[in-house]
Amino acid sequence: MSSWPERSLPCSPRSSSSFSCRRALSRDSPCKRRSNMSTPTPPFSIQQLLGKTLSCTCGVEHTIPTQAVIIAEGALEQVPSCCTRYLPGKQVLLVVDEVTYRIAGERVQKYLADAGYAVEPLFLRTRADGRVVADDENVAHVRTRIRDAIDFLVAVGAGTVNDVAKLASYQAERPYLVCPTAPSMNGFTSGIAAILSRGVKRTIPAHTPVAVVADLNILSTAPPAMIRAGLGDMISKPVSNADWKLTQLIKGGYYCEVPLRIVEEAEQACRANAAAIGQGEKGAIGILTEALILSGFSMVVAGSSSPASGGEHLLSHYWDMTAHWHGREENFHGAQVGVATLVSATLYEKLQRLDPQAIDWTALRRQYPDWEELEQSLHKIHGPLAVEVIAEARKKYLPLPEKEKEWQWIRENWDTIWQELSPILVPAARIREILLAAGAPTTMRELGIGAEELRTAFLHAKDIRGRYTVLDFAHDLGVLEGLCEEVLSESGVLG
Repeated sequence: MSSWPERSLPCSPRSSSSFSCRRALSRDSPCKRRSNMSTPTPPFSIQQLLGKTLSCTCGVEHTIPTQAVIIAEGALEQVPSCCTRYLPGKQVLLVVDEVTYRIAGERVQKYLADAGYAVEPLFLRTRADGRVVADDENVAHVRTRIRDAIDFLVAVGAGTVNDVAKLASYQAERPYLVCPTAPSMNGFTSGIAAILSRGVKRTIPAHTPVAVVADLNILSTAPPAMIRAGLGDMISKPVSNADWKLTQLIKGGYYCEVPLRIVEEAEQACRANAAAIGQGEKGAIGILTEALILSGFSMVVAGSSSPASGGEHLLSHYWDMTAHWHGREENFHGAQVGVATLVSATLYEKLQRLDPQAIDWTALRRQYPDWEELEQSLHKIHGPLAVEVIAEARKKYLPLPEKEKEWQWIRENWDTIWQELSPILVPAARIREILLAAGAPTTMRELGIGAEELRTAFLHAKDIRGRYTVLDFAHDLGVLEGLCEEVLSESGVLG
């Protein structure tokens, strides 16, 4: 436990309502209830948080299990000493794909072998179309190779390799270390894995790496599109945190300011250095890498992906799920998220300008479907994915009497909602400036995604997760469809 001075950060309670801040804690959650603990004062650094237990007045004890993070030129050479200090045994399963093995995995294998480790490299399987995907099949492929003799895993790669190794090692109860090969996403230090499971992109509980060894010589030479994708992922944090806050306000769910504060300064540093990040300058890549790692920690603190994944991530996941329907390749996750963030930010701006008195609440009540009607509609919309989507949509469906109470609360607290959300949000125009400065995509054309596919995602991506986001909020107000063309046009994503 840390020994910081007695100072705590407040959880923001739901304003002007009878709902209390609450949260369901699973037995595997790193967060536990406890009082009278200390919390460091922001801004936070990685070294402040490693292996520490934090708390705040929200009454939740937050633990960061990751013990070490090394971000430096030539950091790969420190992998053996890091393993010796933080990981048990000498039998290592090295998880790679063909590209990441060539870039860094072969060197990691040599460094470990020279230090007396027995290293077994394992390449992820490639699909018929040549893609390596974080899916159930690759997770099973790795898990079945973790024999009793394997002591720990070392993952060398970016999002796909990390997610597969993370979930497989978690299921096999083995620790793992990750060596990122591109600063392309924020999942390296999170406690979840993004896996394509039964046709649906899911975030599945897993564990954090014991250590992260990030070599700036490798990260700064990653493909520019992957680097810019990392910035796209980071730039989404204001809207994802706004979605999390919106959930707390309307649904009475758990919300704490600490995850936002953990990434706040690092995210601002990314904005300020967007051009240098896009050019692959080592110092700027270090700033981006640190921000992505802190963002992963923010999810660990929250006990979910909520601080880093809102409606903008649902749009991206939806495009991943439907890519094969449209005969196109998947884009880098962060590239899609950056463009989707423009959509979410613009939608927030349109909703804030609404007059709640002009909303036809009577019509909303009259048109509200019962569950059977909604289920039939979801079958028609989502086709072969309907069974999986319906299970998620069911989590947030409310019977009409409960929905009416929710509508009433929204009407009575409209100004309060925006007083709470406005300080969190960043204007869509500013987000566009940052993405353009880095050379990151800002339009669907750059992603190879058609306008109709975008419209479909805007209207229906809300169904694929039980999480409440700005997409649900607009739908609940009866304006999601009506605002579709305005939002897509004003966001500039149509090109």
